[in-house]
Amino acid sequence: MELYAFIVIGFVESCIQTGLIQANVEYKKMFMLSNRPIKISDLSGNTLYASQNEEKAFKEDEDIRVFNKEISGGVISWAADISTLNALNRNIKEVTEQITTRNEFLRNDISVKEEYSKLDTRNKLYDNIALVVKPQLEKVQNLIDNTNDDNFNRNISEIAVLNAYIKRRSNMELMDATDGCLPSEELFTALFESSSYICLCNTKAVVSPTKSFLIPKAEMIAAFDFFEAVVEENLYKVQSIFVSLLYKEEMFSMRIALSEGASFETGEMNADKLEALGGKINKDCDDATVLTLSFSKGGDSV
Repeated sequence: MELYAFIVIGFVESCIQTGLIQANVEYKKMFMLSNRPIKISDLSGNTLYASQNEEKAFKEDEDIRVFNKEISGGVISWAADISTLNALNRNIKEVTEQITTRNEFLRNDISVKEEYSKLDTRNKLYDNIALVVKPQLEKVQNLIDNTNDDNFNRNISEIAVLNAYIKRRSNMELMDATDGCLPSEELFTALFESSSYICLCNTKAVVSPTKSFLIPKAEMIAAFDFFEAVVEENLYKVQSIFVSLLYKEEMFSMRIALSEGASFETGEMNADKLEALGGKINKDCDDATVLTLSFSKGGDSV
């Protein structure tokens, strides 16, 4: 049996030696024919087989990465060309920088547009305020142009009344209304400030304090405009003006009591605007003129 085994082994070996059976017997030649940078070294670092010039092929730089792996009796080393990967990474970096720059530009553009929108809204608001108080501004300018030593005190007092309205009316336009409403204290403060300047015109003006409640912004503005129209019409005509704010059964109203000599033509001219907001004007004339402006859904108590 062993004889037959030796005969077979001898036959196969003879075939290998004569080339009838292909075998890896020329490892060095195989490495030299390879186009891949690979080498095998012993444990001492001596190169046993190398596919290319060792000094050139295995010099690590930005585009060449050398890898090592321990094997039985030595180390196998191979070099990988990562230039394509580096080029791809550089391209990705450039694209990323471009995207970052573009995003920054878009953010700036959006910021500019938002700022422009805010500025445009603010300008429109200021234009609207200027339009609302234009009659008072014109009256102020006319009073200034026609002020002299004889009428100085009278004109300055009337200018103060007009300026109080201009300031408070502008504030109402600029105020943010919570659920469309403003606290009644805002209207009370505006009426109180106006009354303090009305007193300079030899007219006693009193604003009665009231409990706190909410007034729809449009109704508050309409009420203050109505008050100002009545005041401007009756300034220097009456000796006293008494104003009170009322809130009863979900109805907001403002009552203006004027002493003898009052007129109401300007107030009647504003009736259409007030009625559009659900406002109603009642006039009662006995010894004094009492004007009551009421809104059926005048506000919410707080």
